[in-house]
Amino acid sequence: MLTRTSLLIQQLVDSRQVKVNLETGEVFGLRGKVLKTRIDRSGYSTVSLARNHLPVHRIIAYAAFGEVALQAGKVITHRDGNPRNNAATNLAVRSAVEQRPSRQRLRLRLGWGVSLPGGEIHAAFDSRELAEEYAAWKYGANAAVLPVR
Repeated sequence: MLTRTSLLIQQLVDSRQVKVNLETGEVFGLRGKVLKTRIDRSGYSTVSLARNHLPVHRIIAYAAFGEVALQAGKVITHRDGNPRNNAATNLAVRSAVEQRPSRQRLRLRLGWGVSLPGGEIHAAFDSRELAEEYAAWKYGANAAVLPVR
């Protein structure tokens, strides 16, 4: 099943109303000019087409990977973590279940963890100060702040 936005992307690309450069991740209009991008609140590039702001990464993913990129339950991820790098080689199609962050990924990404006497990390933070503030507020003297690698 496709969403309204996905159907619109599919129609625009299949009818060649927009063309894409898979190497650079740019979207071109009917006159062959690069469409102006706008950055949304989440940091993703969008283009204005058919009175809608459509995510560039979804347009590029559809052109590169086909209909699987537009299906419900699928997410498009940026391999380098930069939501503005929309080159097809930087995009991957995953199921929404695979995309959920695990505690192990949190440990790799963030530097300070809050743990209880059992040793399990309950929260992770970029800075030690934030971790200590959270530990004092949530757990009092029972929590420990540890560096997480």
